Amino acid sequence: MPRSTRTRILLAIRAAIVALVSTTAALIAPAPAQAAPPPQIYVEPYYVYPSDQPFHPEYVDAINALAVEVQRWYRDHAGVTFRLKPLKIVRGGTYIDMRCGTPAPQECIDNRQDLRNWWGSMLSLTEGFKSFRSAWVFGQGGGGFAGANRLDNFAGFALLGDWVLEPISGVAEPEAIPCSFADWQCSGGAPKGAAAHELGHTFGLLHPDGYEGHSLMAWHGDYPDTSLNPWEIDILRNDLAMRRNAWRARDPYVSYFTSDIMYWGQTAYIGGTGFAVGDRVAFTDATHTVTVPAQVSNPYFLQVQVPSGLSGGYIRLVRKGNIRSNVVPVNFYPQP
Repeated sequence: MPRSTRTRILLAIRAAIVALVSTTAALIAPAPAQAAPPPQIYVEPYYVYPSDQPFHPEYVDAINALAVEVQRWYRDHAGVTFRLKPLKIVRGGTYIDMRCGTPAPQECIDNRQDLRNWWGSMLSLTEGFKSFRSAWVFGQGGGGFAGANRLDNFAGFALLGDWVLEPISGVAEPEAIPCSFADWQCSGGAPKGAAAHELGHTFGLLHPDGYEGHSLMAWHGDYPDTSLNPWEIDILRNDLAMRRNAWRARDPYVSYFTSDIMYWGQTAYIGGTGFAVGDRVAFTDATHTVTVPAQVSNPYFLQVQVPSGLSGGYIRLVRKGNIRSNVVPVNFYPQP
């Protein structure tokens, strides 16, 4: 789907999730606060199909091959890569229930591309946003639906549909939303690139809107002949998804609900856990790092002034004794 549409979906997803959470503490506190994290985040691929549509073994083979290919692509382009779990196969409910909900409104039944219940259905069938995991879900019946995000506790979720499954396998499912309904989405590098791009979002990577470069996170249609921006590579090399010692549970934690857009000179409000008086915030882009004193209100909240001259990059909290938080990607811009 077009970048603008995908961005609206991601924003809607974030807004819906935030609306469901009743307290700030629930947003910012990583669940296993007292326990060490697992050695590394893992990527868990899924093939989900409706109970009243056929199971396609060709999809299984194609997803497995693509997973290894994308794992290699990240290694070649970032110098690090993710840990991959075996593919899980899930048989869902009926297609109408999965697509439209129960009871299904007639206007949804009549419109094959109405996917109003698809995201929620896929979340419920695959354990949703699970701590220390990136779920990579290929949902038969999802047409061109593509969306992904990372939430707190390093929980990522990416969802792709028929316009990936059909091109990578060569098998169309006529009772789903086959590529006959698509335009450019099923051609060239777009199908595989969409899967690699959405997976990048589960690692926290953002759309590099307004920045130059030939990044997978800006446009996926040129995959595999595309790249990552220097700061995106730096983010991956400092993220728990790629490096198992990138963060320790006893160290401070910056919430992924922190704004991913910041403007030079503004006061940024940052949530998390384990903050202490004297902590500083390191702002890093592709060329340099600026470390700024923070005003710490309590262990869960601080505010800091954003330095000028930054482009795409990330923030992290730093403390004496080589104590560091996780990195949280941010796009930095001049004041509008």
